[in-house]
Amino acid sequence: MNPDTPTPAMPPVEADTALVVFAARDFWSSLQSISWCMASGRLDTLFIYQTAETHADADRLRRLCSRQWPTLKVVLPGEPGTDLSAKVIERLRAWRRFRPNLTRWILDCTAAEPPMLAAVSRAGDEFPDWIILRRQPDGEWQGLASASGGRLNPEHLEDAPQSQQADAIGLPFLLPSLYADTEAEIDVQWRLSRAPEKLTCEQMAAIAGAGREANWEWHQMFEEGLKQPAPVSEWGFNDFIGAALALLGVDNTRINLPVRLGTKRPCEQIFDVVAVHDGALWLFDCQPRLDTDTPAEFDLRLWQLPGAHRIVVRSGRRATIAERLLTDDQTMFLDSDDCRRLFSRLGALLGLNVPPALRAIERDTLALRADSLPVFSSSSAAQQFTDAIRLDERIYDLQRGACADAGSSQPPWLAARVADDLWFIGGSLPQPAPPEELRQRLDDRLAKSRLDASVVFYEVTQNRMHWYALVRMREEGDQLGRWLSRWRNVPLIT
Repeated sequence: MNPDTPTPAMPPVEADTALVVFAARDFWSSLQSISWCMASGRLDTLFIYQTAETHADADRLRRLCSRQWPTLKVVLPGEPGTDLSAKVIERLRAWRRFRPNLTRWILDCTAAEPPMLAAVSRAGDEFPDWIILRRQPDGEWQGLASASGGRLNPEHLEDAPQSQQADAIGLPFLLPSLYADTEAEIDVQWRLSRAPEKLTCEQMAAIAGAGREANWEWHQMFEEGLKQPAPVSEWGFNDFIGAALALLGVDNTRINLPVRLGTKRPCEQIFDVVAVHDGALWLFDCQPRLDTDTPAEFDLRLWQLPGAHRIVVRSGRRATIAERLLTDDQTMFLDSDDCRRLFSRLGALLGLNVPPALRAIERDTLALRADSLPVFSSSSAAQQFTDAIRLDERIYDLQRGACADAGSSQPPWLAARVADDLWFIGGSLPQPAPPEELRQRLDDRLAKSRLDASVVFYEVTQNRMHWYALVRMREEGDQLGRWLSRWRNVPLIT
């Protein structure tokens, strides 16, 4: 063949496969086997076996399939079956007669009730070409082969669904179908949500590195760290978590997703982050909330999805003992200490490998030894002052503390009590002056105050624009402090 001759396109794979699933309240296994078959491009028809008890579950699965895979033929008999073995094998035979042109038949018996499994084994005897499989409790899939006495023996499968097989199903289709206990409509307001930003590890590090200077104002951190405008004005901590999940490989993620349950008592909820990963739904609540003695009434109906994992992030405080005790496989609590290892904790919860560059952010920016202030949440003025003034154990920097207290501006003067009877006072000067003259001005001002105080040390800096003094009070009490407070916004020496 001439190398310049274009290669002819391969003909499409013929759809020759039928898949049978059993309806159940939790149909994640069915979604995984359907997605696995659809990935091969050979699935023609899906058959759903239902009973009277699982009729609503079967209809939820049918509606989801019609939206996610519009070309897929779905057969859901109008008359429900039963869990009796004879009824199950009768319907399996009927389906094979109904579609004799399909040559590849797969039976996912994960959701089959124990009485139904004898029919599955019998079907394998009657039609040896059945590919029978099921998902085990640990999430792994195994093949099954018919054995005597209606038993099913495990067998090796060359190809099988994976736990993440259905992770790409669209959230607007998936979320409404997962609410099994309500006939009410679930309204997912997709257009009000947004996709996470696709950021690199270096960009994540730059954003986190700008946190302290910006006091964890996320919009400002994004713009200062990346030197570009933020994509939305409300870009926040939830967007940072969404970007982290996307960077870790969780592709089906959405930020700020409003969901409404339309019942007589409606329920509305904005999920800060929603993600689908490893065959499960992950719901994040990561906004700063006020914890009061009398908490506001909170409607949990939209949070209590079967099988959903709920992650509550409170970066501004530590978890209580009760919150730690209530943490389980379905609900996890990440407090301010956990947030210093945010990427490692997310990786551990979701079973993901964390790149070394993200662990470096934890070590260099988020670790307690790197910054004693809270991370991912704004610090109070008192926290900023304490962090600035305390250099080490029993070592304090008055100038840094005063600067933090004044909002990073240089105050005209500052004072601190350094002993029971001794005060440190320092200030700036509008213009240079002789030290002797300046000390006399301070002596005169203290004398006019009628305080029993004297200047025991006075010094002017080399540029003669700043002065420092130690003043002794002969009487105990805070009279000097009260007197100094009257000069809050005026220079002590003019």
